Amino acid sequence: NYEIVADLDLAGIANWEPIGDCGPEQSCMKAGDQYGFAGSVEGHGHTVRNLRIDRPEAGGVGLFGVLRKTGVITNLRLENARVRAGNGAGALVGANFGTVSNAEVTGSDVTARAAAGGLVGGSAGTVIRGRATGTVRGEAALGGVIGDMRGVVTDSWAAVAVSGTKGVGGLVGLNTFGRVINSYATGPVSATDNVGGLVGMNTDAVVENSFATGPVTGAGANAGGLVGFNSLSKVRGSYATGAVTGKAASGSLVGRNAGEVRQGHATGTVNGLAGALVGDGGEGSVVP
Repeated sequence: NYEIVADLDLAGIANWEPIGDCGPEQSCMKAGDQYGFAGSVEGHGHTVRNLRIDRPEAGGVGLFGVLRKTGVITNLRLENARVRAGNGAGALVGANFGTVSNAEVTGSDVTARAAAGGLVGGSAGTVIRGRATGTVRGEAALGGVIGDMRGVVTDSWAAVAVSGTKGVGGLVGLNTFGRVINSYATGPVSATDNVGGLVGMNTDAVVENSFATGPVTGAGANAGGLVGFNSLSKVRGSYATGAVTGKAASGSLVGRNAGEVRQGHATGTVNGLAGALVGDGGEGSVVP
């Protein structure tokens, strides 16, 4: 268990070795959290600057590569982080199974093929009061705060430019069995399919009391001001104001809805015109 008692500058380290990893096979799908950091870090609001990681084939990459279920990181800031990885990349944590609370990343640049986020790459744990600014780039499951989530994110926000191919969101890229609560995103989001201002793809999941204001651009199917594809999921008490530019199934709130939308509203245009709340809602329901 550690306390950080002063700001840290990592500029002298060309390629930081993440604390905790995905094991000898570099696969958190196989190893889970067993090779992760299991303790606690209290940051006391201090800042870690100039993190540099270039591990383009590795999984679980960040200041902390993997955080175990018992792991806790609180009250820590990162500034000017540059992270490049294969899968599971975040400026603070690559793969989170524990708890991240009151953590902020400013001016980050995170690039990975899949599961990349401005703060956390993949998360089966909890993120509370997470904040991020900067850019996230890659292919699939990309988000301003979390790339690929099966846990909970609450009271968090992102002002991140996120771009990729599919499953791309301003806050969370792919939300599976997870919960997004009291959170928002303001950055521009662009992808081919399943792109949303807040969440790219919502599967068996919940978005509640949250919003998005950034512009959304989709070159293929399922572009929404809040959620790109809402599949067997619930969107409650949430809204979007950003303009949506897309092709098939583009909506001011949800692109394609195969779940439930309740007490949602949107004010953004779709392809330059006043657009429907839901682009394609044949399999779902909208409840006032």
